[in-house]
Amino acid sequence: MDASSAPENTAGGAAEHDVLFNREEPTKTPQKSTLLLWQFFLVPLLIVLAVLGVFLLFGAFAGGEKSPEDLLQEVLTGSDNEKRQAAHQLAVEMNQAYREFAQGGDAPFYANAPFQTGLQRALGNAVADRLPEEHQVALMRFVGMAGGRGAADALGQVLYPRDPKMPPAERGVRLGAAEGLTLMALKHPAEAAPWLAQAAQDPTHPQVRSTGLNGLARLAWQARPSEEPSAVREALRAGLEDPLPGARLNAAVGLALRGEGGDAVVALLEASLSREGLEGLEIPKELHAPALRNAAKAAAVLGVQSLKASVERITQSSAEGDEGVRKQARAALEAWGQPLADRQGSEN
Repeated sequence: MDASSAPENTAGGAAEHDVLFNREEPTKTPQKSTLLLWQFFLVPLLIVLAVLGVFLLFGAFAGGEKSPEDLLQEVLTGSDNEKRQAAHQLAVEMNQAYREFAQGGDAPFYANAPFQTGLQRALGNAVADRLPEEHQVALMRFVGMAGGRGAADALGQVLYPRDPKMPPAERGVRLGAAEGLTLMALKHPAEAAPWLAQAAQDPTHPQVRSTGLNGLARLAWQARPSEEPSAVREALRAGLEDPLPGARLNAAVGLALRGEGGDAVVALLEASLSREGLEGLEIPKELHAPALRNAAKAAAVLGVQSLKASVERITQSSAEGDEGVRKQARAALEAWGQPLADRQGSEN
C-alpha cells in the first residue's frame, strides 16, 4: 500500500500520515481546554526534524564529515556531549536519506541489518544507563524509523518490561517508545501490532493510549484486516469510549479505514468534517486542516451517505479548509465507497 495515501500530517511531506491527538491524564477536574493536547500522526521526516530541535539546544556538532557508521559508534561509545552531538548529526543524515529515498533515490543507509542492530544497542544502553530523557526518546524514534528485526520488541519492552525487576521508564520515555512503534506501523505491521494494541489500552498514560490508537489506524494501510490480531479491533473499539476526544477520533479513523462503522464512528467522523465540529471537541485551530483531511479519507472508505454530503460541502466552501483540504475531499469523493485494498496507488 502506498504510504502517501495514509492519513496526513500538517506539513504534507513526501509521506503523509494522520493526526495524533494526545493530552495528559487529569488528576482532578480542570477545564477541558487545559487537558486537551494534540500530537500529529508523525512521519519519519517530521520526527527527525523534531529530534533536531531537541539536540540543537545542546549546541552544534563539531568536526568534519563523518559517516553514519562513525556517528552511530559515537552514540554508542562517546562521552555524553559526543553522544548528543552525534545524535544531532545522525538526525540530519537520516533526514536527508529519507528525503532522497522518498524522491525515488536509493534505499536509506539505515535500512540495513547492522545499522539497525547498532541503533537498538544504543537504545538499550541509553535505557539501562538512564541517560537524559531527550536522548532516550531520540533513539526510540530512530529505532522506529529504521525498523528491522527486533526493533518492535526493543521499543515494546520499554513500555511493558518483561523483566519484573526492571524499573518502569519515565512517562516521556514511555511515550517515545510508543511513538517509535507508531513509526514502524507502515513498514512492519505484524511486529508492531501487538505492542500498539497494548499501548492503545494503557491504563496509566493517556498520551500512550492516543499514540497506540494512532498506530493502529496506520496499520490499516498495510495489514490485511483478516490477518490482524483480534486485539487490534478490540483496542480500537475500546478507544471509542476513551475520555480523550482525540483518542476517540483516532479510534474512529482506524475502524472506518477497516470498513467498520456504527453510530459512534459516524458521529466522530461527522464532527471531524467541519470546523464547527472540531471546535466543539476543542481541537486547536491549527490542527483543523489535517483533521479534515484525515476524516475525509476515512469517510471515503466507510462510504456512508450522510458523511458524503459533509465531504461534498468541504469541496464547495473555503471556510472549511485550504486548497489542500478541498483537494483531499475531491479525491475522497472519487474513491467513495472503495475498500482500502482496492485503492492502492489511487491517491496522492
